[in-house]
Amino acid sequence: MRRDGVAFQARMTGTQLAVRSAPLRALTITLGLACTGAVFGGLSGALALALALILDPFHAQFGSFDYYELAASIGALLGAVSAPTVTWVMLPRVPFGRLFSLLTVGTIAGGVFGWFALSGLDIVFGPTLAAFTGFLSTAIALSFRYDTQPRLPKRRRIAH
Repeated sequence: MRRDGVAFQARMTGTQLAVRSAPLRALTITLGLACTGAVFGGLSGALALALALILDPFHAQFGSFDYYELAASIGALLGAVSAPTVTWVMLPRVPFGRLFSLLTVGTIAGGVFGWFALSGLDIVFGPTLAAFTGFLSTAIALSFRYDTQPRLPKRRRIAH
């Protein structure tokens, strides 16, 4: 029943350990960001392809489910790697809801733009590069938006 020794720490659950231990907490948060980035990256890839095919009547033959699966797989892979990196390095003060919603919109916009502007170069690499550029440009814009650190109010001098 000691609270300061090993006996107390052996009874801690995984959740309590993740909250108390800084490295384990950072690893848990990073894994959560990677999983969330994979989900939103996959959604971004599939939605960007769907929107591009709706807007482009010349590529109607690309409506097969296999193409959406490929776009979602590439988006999930890039999202799982880049979401934790960008969140920890560039956007530590951005709320997660705003972070993932705006990064998803920026990625979709970049993917649709890449479909029309860069799919002549390569049908997979061009839109993927443009989508990742949209992701990074949105991250840069968010980093400028949340640039300032919270400041404490200045102390006033009290005249005696």
